[in-house]
Amino acid sequence: QLDPIDADSESAKAEVKIRRALSTGAKGLRELQQRTNAQRTGLWVWKAALTNLQDNQEVYFDSKNKFYALMEST
Repeated sequence: QLDPIDADSESAKAEVKIRRALSTGAKGLRELQQRTNAQRTGLWVWKAALTNLQDNQEVYFDSKNKFYALMEST
């Protein structure tokens, strides 16, 4: 959690922040945005990072409970 983020682009930095925030448990959209400072990153970049993680099947969205969580590694 406290390691510096080593990434080349803003999108990659946002992806790392999202992964770290979700590593402590599932979160709703607003809480995830707050924990990752989405406003500072820029919402377009942040949403693109979240979409990339979902497309890569690292993060899933539970539409019933409306939260995001990391996929279980098997």
